[in-house]
Amino acid sequence: DGSDQGEKNISIVYDWAKKQADIRSDKGQEQKPLTPGTMDQLIMQAFAMLNAQAGNKVFSYMQLKAGSRIDKMTFTLEGEESVKTPAGTFDAVKYKLSRPNSDKSTYYWFAPEFHYAPIRIERFKQGKSLFKGQLKTIH
Repeated sequence: DGSDQGEKNISIVYDWAKKQADIRSDKGQEQKPLTPGTMDQLIMQAFAMLNAQAGNKVFSYMQLKAGSRIDKMTFTLEGEESVKTPAGTFDAVKYKLSRPNSDKSTYYWFAPEFHYAPIRIERFKQGKSLFKGQLKTIH
């Protein structure tokens, strides 16, 4: 998440029959309600790739996160760019991920050449870069 809090050990069990997620983390155990479109950050990556591949300009999900409320997160297409990474330079589609009333935003660059896998991710707070991840190698 770009923080300096170290590794996090989180387990989420989705029980769609009960419409509940059971979350275990360093913060303890909690239950959160599930509605369609609710997902964690790992599932969100696949969801975002599929939406980018489909050419969707705007799409949203409800973010399930340990120790915090469930927030609506929205991806908005920003355009196309050529992105230089340690693995090379690639054409990409750029999306901004944001939530209402937040001073943070995260940008994803998805490469059509790699089935819309993210080749760069960067998070900003008030215009200052907090975190940057980019593709180093691909096999």
